[in-house]
Amino acid sequence: MYCDKLSDLGIKLTRRSGNVKTKCPQCSDGRKNKTDMPLSVNITEGEYNCHNCGWKGNVRAYERKRENKKYEKPPRDVLKSIERKEKTIEYFKKRGISEKTLEKFLIFNKEEWMPQTQQKENCICFPYFRDGEMINVKYRDAKKNFKLVKDAELIFYNLSAIGERKSVIIVEGEIDCLSVYESGYGVDRDVNEETGELLNPIFSEIVPISVPNGASKGNQRMEFLDNCSDYFIGLHDIIIATDNDEAGKMLKDELIRRLGVERCKTISYPIEEVVPLQNGLKRRCKDFNEVLMYLGKDVVKNVINNAESIPVDGVYYLEDIFESMLDNFRKGIVLAPSTHFSEMDEYFRWKKGDITLCTGYGNHGKSFFILQMMLIKSIHADWKWAIFSPENYPANDFYDDIIEMYVGKWLNEMSEQEYIDACLFIDQHFFYVYPDNEHDINSINEKFRHLILKKGVDGVMVDPFNQLDSNQKAYQREDQYLSEILKDVKRFALLNNVVYVIIAHPKNPNHTPGQPLPVVDMYDIAGGAMWGNKADQILSYYRPEFHVNKNSPEVTIYVQKLKRKRTGGQLGQFDLTLLWSKKRYCNQVTGEVPCDPEKVNKPLQDNRLSSGEGYVPVNFEF
Repeated sequence: MYCDKLSDLGIKLTRRSGNVKTKCPQCSDGRKNKTDMPLSVNITEGEYNCHNCGWKGNVRAYERKRENKKYEKPPRDVLKSIERKEKTIEYFKKRGISEKTLEKFLIFNKEEWMPQTQQKENCICFPYFRDGEMINVKYRDAKKNFKLVKDAELIFYNLSAIGERKSVIIVEGEIDCLSVYESGYGVDRDVNEETGELLNPIFSEIVPISVPNGASKGNQRMEFLDNCSDYFIGLHDIIIATDNDEAGKMLKDELIRRLGVERCKTISYPIEEVVPLQNGLKRRCKDFNEVLMYLGKDVVKNVINNAESIPVDGVYYLEDIFESMLDNFRKGIVLAPSTHFSEMDEYFRWKKGDITLCTGYGNHGKSFFILQMMLIKSIHADWKWAIFSPENYPANDFYDDIIEMYVGKWLNEMSEQEYIDACLFIDQHFFYVYPDNEHDINSINEKFRHLILKKGVDGVMVDPFNQLDSNQKAYQREDQYLSEILKDVKRFALLNNVVYVIIAHPKNPNHTPGQPLPVVDMYDIAGGAMWGNKADQILSYYRPEFHVNKNSPEVTIYVQKLKRKRTGGQLGQFDLTLLWSKKRYCNQVTGEVPCDPEKVNKPLQDNRLSSGEGYVPVNFEF
């Protein structure tokens, strides 16, 4: 039953069930007796135990824990008899949406208990489908309170309509989705029976879909995109049409980052002030439904047809970014994301779009340091990371190292429950990359890009750079080749808005035994000055007492380059202490240990209520 899970751990099995004895992937390669079979495996129960090295575990326990996350489904009979009240039909008619469209999307009425009012309310119901199966339902009462089915899967509204189509419009609500459909987009592929000609081919090939829970400032977890990412793999054009407010702009920016700037377009709502306000004045439309209500279908089409690609390279005029610049001026300089290590923040901060180089002597702990900084960011801010680290292959070893950091114990000291809980956290925040064939930078970046889309990765790492396959041409100098690679890396970091970390080993130093090693700098790495030219931030990891005591806990981090000082950081150095027993770093002076799983952020709740304040709404009674 669990043979596939066991095989993923490197355990070779000769049957599909029962008990077997086999080689241990952890210790057998290093043993003199290659025929010994020290690993006992109960395939049926998912248990394994090595009688030589003590490696043991239970894949069933991990699987069982994950199974608790199974999604609920709406009641099967919810669509058995669809009721659509006249008041609801009239309500949508006032919003420019026909009864035919309501029938197409199976919009219906139902009394439903609403947590906001603590009683049953007459609700408009928006069913969510994927491949013909109802996955979720959104309930909306007359006061614009919303709720989705508890513990149901979050997906895009109208997802099933994508099919083989290559273009979508992403909007912020179901009614906006209906409005775009009402204007002729994503309609059924009607064919002229006499000529066989596809009617409305342009409009019908662009499908409107909506995020399930609107936009909420500071909440960009996007579980719905994680669940639907496969639908976006083959899309050519993605038009982002979120609301024209701060939360909508944040949602737009994150969608562009996740889906890829090269295929995304954005829209601009008309400048005409046509939406009446309570004080007798008017304002611009903030979404497609308002455009449809006040300006009509043709204007909706114009807005979509005039969607603009997002400039990646080119000329930038100040007038185009004046509003955002003025906003930043008023608010003051916004610092780059914190490391959550108070002393470190003075010198170094995580900066998306930058190349961060970390160097230092081999086997001194620079990878361990960077991984822990990543873990701290995941614990405090829910960041996710994709890492190419061939020196830590297989993936078991890589993940076990992070698990020890997370728990603060060595593997042989922690309980099975501690191990499982750590696995569940690490599983959501760290993704190991190891392409089967080529290990060149383009292949690695391709895997990184997939994880940015699939999991919303915030940062990536190549560890070490020296392990990449070289595509250096015969006529190229080493610095020319390095310049070419780092140019591609920088472009990748900017386009995808991620932290890009590179760990690079220095060349062998000229060193007198018994004397302190010199601090490594960029010139000690192959390619020399090119690292200083292309990298945005350069850190050097140094163990000052390593020459006399390899277990010395003293660590110094030198910040040798910092490109964007205005957003935080400065050149200089700071000291840390490595607590070997807990596999964690702490502040040498204060003893601060930020790597604490008790500080893991809980998932942000979407408490957004579209109150409609500030403008005159249509009649909400239905």
